[in-house]
Amino acid sequence: MNQKPIIATEKDLRRSSAIQALLTQSLAVLPTEIGDPIRPVSIGFFQQLSPLLSSEASVTALRRAIGAYVHSKRYYLACRQEGAMRYDCNGNPVEPV
Repeated sequence: MNQKPIIATEKDLRRSSAIQALLTQSLAVLPTEIGDPIRPVSIGFFQQLSPLLSSEASVTALRRAIGAYVHSKRYYLACRQEGAMRYDCNGNPVEPV
């Protein structure tokens, strides 16, 4: 079965932008434009991002921003697709969901 990717909406971009705003570098795994695919992130995503946290940002803010992103309906749909893969921060597939 060939499924279309779950694509980002404006709401998804706000959520991914909230994560990006807290970091010292941008992440390839997160959508940056409407229509970009939503990709499930790898296990331990928070731990991977902690070293990238901006000095002005709090750990709590990062946890909340990640939580808002990964608990969205479209993220869940992306995880539920047949053959879905998890991606690292650089946008590389690392393991099946």
